[in-house]
Amino acid sequence: MIAALVQVKEVQDIHTSIFSQLVAERLLREGTYDDHLETLRNHYGLRYRALLVALNKKLGGRLCYHPSGGGFSLWIAVPEGANATEWLSQAKTRGVNFERGSPYFLDADNDNYVRLSFSLLSMSSIKPALDVLASSLDDAIEQGGRQPAKRDLFVPFV
Repeated sequence: MIAALVQVKEVQDIHTSIFSQLVAERLLREGTYDDHLETLRNHYGLRYRALLVALNKKLGGRLCYHPSGGGFSLWIAVPEGANATEWLSQAKTRGVNFERGSPYFLDADNDNYVRLSFSLLSMSSIKPALDVLASSLDDAIEQGGRQPAKRDLFVPFV
């Protein structure tokens, strides 16, 4: 029951807040939306590109991911020999958090993907966070195996 409630809570947190919607409405009404959008693209684009560089440098070849066309997260397939739950557990003990991919699938038993967010990271915290992810992945592989994929198609519903 608790696991089901946690999943419902995670799904509920995926929407945009009322406050953010009001800010967007005001920017549109005042005609400053395009300028603000460019500022945001620059701000988050720097973090996204820094994350990709650090990810390629620290975990390149170990993880399967594709650069996104937008958003605040990067989807990553968990490598053979690990699962998202164990990886997250190992990372949390070291102060790094990410989302398991399972809440985004209709089949909640899929523990083979993670969603790595970059929007709240400072530029200086990206490399240390990747160091933690690499060491926690090693420990997760030591602790348990990867869940066999139930299907080859990767289609989160977000």
